[in-house]
Formats: sequence, structure tokens, C-alpha cells
Amino acid sequence: MLILGNNDRAELLNTDEPFLLLDDGPLCDLFLERFKKIKAFDFETHGLNPLPASYAMRRRLPGILWDNSGKDTLRVRDGKRALRNKLKANNAKRFDKLPFNNGDADREAADMVDELMDSPVLSKVLTKRPPRFLLSGSSVVVRMGELEDFDRTVLGSLFALLYPGNVIISDFGQYARDLHIPMMRKGRLSIGLNNLEQLDKRMQQAVLQIPTKIGRGCTYDDAVELAQIGCKFPPGTMDYNAFIAERMRG
Repeated sequence: MLILGNNDRAELLNTDEPFLLLDDGPLCDLFLERFKKIKAFDFETHGLNPLPASYAMRRRLPGILWDNSGKDTLRVRDGKRALRNKLKANNAKRFDKLPFNNGDADREAADMVDELMDSPVLSKVLTKRPPRFLLSGSSVVVRMGELEDFDRTVLGSLFALLYPGNVIISDFGQYARDLHIPMMRKGRLSIGLNNLEQLDKRMQQAVLQIPTKIGRGCTYDDAVELAQIGCKFPPGTMDYNAFIAERMRG
């Protein structure tokens, strides 16, 4: 499900268990009221260390840690490769125990690990194994609202990679990564999104392929995008204009 616009995301409640919900807080409360056996992830007591990493995790981790600003530079590409090699060669169990040398690629990878360990939240969560209820696919809610942006992006991606079931992200613009595209294709991802401009063109096309699309409080441009996909009436007609207006209303 895609809920596009600035309206509330309560329609995400129309889901079947089990699921993982990432939300700033208000929607978590609604889910906890409705689903009585749901678990709440606690950043103080629970962990999210993905190591030792499988092949799939080694391939995806670097894309989580480095943002898109420098992804095509030689230094970043070499740093990503160095981190993958370290994770494979050492069968590492913790990021802070990885050995690095003084080469440029290793230094780039080491700097990223230092950035992880500099975060009070990440340095705690990434040194403890994930709880069994998360890995086994129990329904889980995670309150992400008080996290810093970097922490939120890293942890949101790790939750999506580690959880075996359906994932609900109430504010997808803050979390979008390439790893989410296969989840959309498999029908494992439900999202809320304020507007399409939060995403790059490739990700926009991916989210618009989600079968169930709901527009509530959309921008005009986003309402037009939904009309191109789901409106059977030609542009300029009264029914077409009504379709647009309905999706722009909050």
C-alpha cells in the first residue's frame, strides 16, 4: 500500500499480522491499541547488530552506510569494497572490532565505522544481537521519532533487511534506499509518503508500481501522477477533475 499526501496514515492499520512498523510515534500508539500481542523494540535494551554478515548483507550494508552524496566517487567505491572485504575475511562479529590499515580505501571504511560508533544509539544497538522476536517475524513496532537523521537512516534500513515479514514505514521519504525496491516488487512494503519529490526518479517509479495507491492531501502534481495511472476519464473532463480534487483534499 502507498498512502501519498500529507493526511494521517491511519489507513496503514488495515494490515494483517505479522508486520514491522517504523513510525515517529503516533501511529505506534494506534497499532499497540489494535494489535494486543505486538512487541515494542527498545533501543535501550535491544540490539540490531547484523554481524556476522551473510553474503546478501555484505552486499547491502555499504549502500546503507554511505549516503548518495558521494556514492560515485572513487574513494567511496573503494571504501565500500574495503568494508565488504573486511566483513568477509574476518567473519567479524562487531563493527568496532574490524581491523583496518592505513591505505586510502581502508581509511574510508574505518572513518565510516568511526561515525557509527560515535553515535550513542548506534554504538549501543550495533554491539548487541537482535531480539528473537524480531528475527522470528513477530509483529513489532519501532518508535523512530527521537533519533538523529543518520541513526534513523541506518537503523531503518537494518530493520528492513533483518525482518523476515512485511514492513510498514509511515514516512518513507526519510528512509528510502535501493534495498526497498525488491521489497515493493514482492509486496512486502507499505508506505506513507508526503510527496513524490522526496524521492529520486527511479524510486518514484518504484513506489508508483505499488498496486494499492491512496491519495489524501496530495500536491496537484502528485494527484496528476495518480490520475495517469488510475483514472479512467480523460483529462479536462468533470470526472477527471473530480478525481484530482478528491486526492488533493486532506
